[in-house]
Amino acid sequence: MVRCTLEALKFASKRNAAYSHFALLSGSCMPLVNSQRLVNFFDANPKTAFIDSRSIDCIPDGHDRHSLRWHRFGDGQFDLIALPYKQTPWGKSLKVLLQFFSKLCLKRKFNSLRLLQHAFRDSPEFNQEIDIKLGSQWWVLTNQNVLDIISYLENNPKYLTFFEYSKISDESFFQTLVPLLERKGLNTSIKPSLTYTSWRTNAPSPEWLDAMTSVERESLVNRGHIFARKFRGTFR
Repeated sequence: MVRCTLEALKFASKRNAAYSHFALLSGSCMPLVNSQRLVNFFDANPKTAFIDSRSIDCIPDGHDRHSLRWHRFGDGQFDLIALPYKQTPWGKSLKVLLQFFSKLCLKRKFNSLRLLQHAFRDSPEFNQEIDIKLGSQWWVLTNQNVLDIISYLENNPKYLTFFEYSKISDESFFQTLVPLLERKGLNTSIKPSLTYTSWRTNAPSPEWLDAMTSVERESLVNRGHIFARKFRGTFR
């Protein structure tokens, strides 16, 4: 997912059009304002990146759900359940191995036995000076942010390699990198994500917002949101 996002940014940044910002939105996102208000907003914030970036310690059970060192146990065809490095109970390990061999026999992908050689190896070492951050996947970055990100990754390939072993890299890769570049003096300002999402306690996915009224929409805009998810239709 992160690699696809990076490829999209590289492609868009090479276009001749003079883009000021790049927004990562889902297929169920919708703008809460019209096109002119969007243009006016970004014209007023030419050097601001809008991305959530919170400490891992601020999230309940963060060192479990958001652990940044997880086994990449699968090759796309054999993705099972993730195992945290050096923290996995033997019972869970056994369960995963049984699932693996079960799928191996059913799909007859015997060449995937090589995965076992890598399943319990340590992930690449990471620079401890880098402060890991977490946040919503949906962000808006400036054109300069994108150029800085591409340049940094070209010169620091280990950053990309490390996040290949992250459980939810879409919620930590950019959220860590953008503040890192800011500390290096490459960004002017960082503000929270512009995309509103409604979560119920312990819900597996966000609420649908199809019933949102124009009054509720304006209320969200006044609170600093100009996008929202998830929608299947249009506003009333």
